[in-house]
Amino acid sequence: MTDEAPARCGLARPASAVRRYEGGSSQPTLDVIRRLAIALGVSAGMLVFDEQERGPGEQLRYQFETISRMPQREQDVIRELLDAMIIKNQVAGAMARVAQGAAKEES
Repeated sequence: MTDEAPARCGLARPASAVRRYEGGSSQPTLDVIRRLAIALGVSAGMLVFDEQERGPGEQLRYQFETISRMPQREQDVIRELLDAMIIKNQVAGAMARVAQGAAKEES
């Protein structure tokens, strides 16, 4: 990170503040993250999350972009399908955890 961006954010001691943030001994406030993102010309998410930690992969991103150009009714159907698949996955995960807990109790 350049020294200029934290200084433009109005941090009292920008170099030491950034060292503390990067070292994990201190956490910036939401306002500081917002000001840093603006000064650096990036999203706040880029400052907070690792590159692959959030967001869809390239193929899903392309599919979402394609879907966003479809008529609203088709977007609604796709959204309902996605919601159903997400719920199905969450229920399957919950059932697996319950079964795993029951198996531990039996042993």
